[in-house]
Amino acid sequence: MATTIKQIAEQAKVSLATVSLALNMKPGVSDDTRDKVLAAASELDYRSRKRRKEPVTRTIRFLWIAKHGHIINLNHRVFIADYIDGLERESRRHQCTLEVMSYEQFNPEEILLSLDQGAIAGAVILGTELDEEDLQRFRTVRLPLVFIDTYHTSLDFDFVDMNNDSSVFAVVD
Repeated sequence: MATTIKQIAEQAKVSLATVSLALNMKPGVSDDTRDKVLAAASELDYRSRKRRKEPVTRTIRFLWIAKHGHIINLNHRVFIADYIDGLERESRRHQCTLEVMSYEQFNPEEILLSLDQGAIAGAVILGTELDEEDLQRFRTVRLPLVFIDTYHTSLDFDFVDMNNDSSVFAVVD
């Protein structure tokens, strides 16, 4: 006969609710109590009857594309490292993983294929060296995309860019 959570509760000297929380790795149970419940479950050879679902990991892919290398130089790499640090931190905060893919040249077929491979939830694309025509190629992608360090008003994408004109004006003023 299969072990029940009631038997585990009796052996661990805790409530049924505590056993449920501990076995399902939910908050609200101290580490000592959780250890006691898990030890009792192990001793009684407890097997859960419900099918365990594998945790779903959402992946965000960061594409670092250097089309010609005239803009993304050694000094620019500091900014890129900051982008990656921020993306990593926010991805973790939202229980996502971050994949970073670097391209030394703009090969649209290869890049679009990479966005179609693997279970990714969306992509952030460094578009510093990409022009409007390059970005048009991403229209076929069926994932949420955000382009950073570029902006084209004629395209229906999400962009994050700094306003250099306004910054220069403020400095000169």
